Amino acid sequence: MPSDQAGPTSDARRLHPASLVFAVGSAAYRLLIPGLLVLFASRGERADLVLLVMFVPSVLFSLARYLSLRYRFDAGELVIHEGILERRQRHIPYARIQNVDTVQSVLQRLLGVADVVIETAGGVTPEATLKVLSLSAVDEMRARIFAGRVAPSAEDRVQSSEARAQSSDQSSDVREQSSGAGPPLEVARPPAHVVARVTLPQLVLLGIASSERGVAIVAAAFAFASQQGWLSSDWLTRHIGPLESVDVEHMPPRAAAAVLASAALAFAAALFLLSIGWAIVTLFGFTLTRDGDELRTRFGLLTQRSATVPRRRIQLVQLIESPWHRLMKQVSIRVETAGSLLRGETAMGREWLVPLMPRRDLTAILSEIQPEVRLESLSWQSVDPRGRRRFLRKSAIVCLALAIAAVLAAGWWGAAALPVLLALAALHTHRRFKHLAFALDDQLVAVRRGWWKRTCSIVRYGKIQAVFVDETPFDRRWRMATVRIDTAGAAQQTSRATIPYLPAESARALRQRLWSEAARAEFLW
Repeated sequence: MPSDQAGPTSDARRLHPASLVFAVGSAAYRLLIPGLLVLFASRGERADLVLLVMFVPSVLFSLARYLSLRYRFDAGELVIHEGILERRQRHIPYARIQNVDTVQSVLQRLLGVADVVIETAGGVTPEATLKVLSLSAVDEMRARIFAGRVAPSAEDRVQSSEARAQSSDQSSDVREQSSGAGPPLEVARPPAHVVARVTLPQLVLLGIASSERGVAIVAAAFAFASQQGWLSSDWLTRHIGPLESVDVEHMPPRAAAAVLASAALAFAAALFLLSIGWAIVTLFGFTLTRDGDELRTRFGLLTQRSATVPRRRIQLVQLIESPWHRLMKQVSIRVETAGSLLRGETAMGREWLVPLMPRRDLTAILSEIQPEVRLESLSWQSVDPRGRRRFLRKSAIVCLALAIAAVLAAGWWGAAALPVLLALAALHTHRRFKHLAFALDDQLVAVRRGWWKRTCSIVRYGKIQAVFVDETPFDRRWRMATVRIDTAGAAQQTSRATIPYLPAESARALRQRLWSEAARAEFLW
């Protein structure tokens, strides 16, 4: 039962007084669009009264929330009180808290305050959001939660009886401290240190490698311009000039080719510049710091965000290399944590643990994130060679369908596309199966997939929740199967460690081994 009695060090705390200012500003921002609609609809007739009626309740609600919200640190839980008419009291055990993340706007950074988001492993929404706390209060909250959720290791539990027999006096002192009879227990841990930094040149490389961001921005801009009528011939003629001046059809071939090439280059440059700008604004100053068992990321040019990743909560580690990564000898590290269903910029900073880093530093950084992972010592195993023939046959059918479509569209000249398509399909199949492999050691399973965009997914046995053997009708015809490994953080189908094209007997044997290893390993959230 949660205790309602607060110890001497558990006095209730308020939000920072600046939270009232930000609450009023947030209320004004939320009412901006409705207020404009009211202003235009009423044509200025008593619009100020309508806006006042809309604005005052939001301000009163923010004031009531500030006056009523309290939080305190009890022996094993964080307790939050809020509400005036309908009072709520939440008890959040320290052991269940997974992340204590912060978000700082430019004004909040100037005032030395931050919004705090508290998340547990079970839920798609934050367990609690505290707006606004001072940075010293945030540091205190993190220290209290860390000290409250530190649990003994498996080796310590095995030797716990002997340890208690040899140190009964010390245990008595600890019990007195934890019960409130003395100062709070200080948990010794190594000092925090920086594991990785993403420099400005690396952000430029990341923006180039993530050019799909630019495509999304340009597509949104084109959609907005189309809705506004800015792409019509009349608007272009009125604001840019006569369209006949750029009539490509009546230009000499070289001039037309130069115009088209210039337009393509300008479009590509716009994509890259937008992607680079997104990377710099979003991830500027990205720093990964290890503080005890916690990995903490901090990033952002305007709005600065801080995300927390407890090492023991990491379910899956994924290494990602696009062609641009390999060309520049870089790699990205992504992780999944238990209950990592949240989305947004903070979740991005938590899941993309290192957006970009030199590949030569991979071993050192992995030793900080997951010391059990030793890629250089893994022995990779290939899948069934019949999978290559099976995939090539499927690709050949697709190529034949495309060639028939080309013949129907361009006549018999379209048949010339068939040899080219078949050659590309053979190359794709060869490269795909060259890099498709899996490896097992005494602590983890790793799956390597892809050749254009390569991924390596690593799962420790203690994080495996389920192992499946999937067989489609085509699999059964070829006497093959797919092994699928699920963890507590498998929120996306693509992020699962999946091993396809295995002989059916080998797939069942692999499932049995993985499940046996997972049963022997200690499962910890």
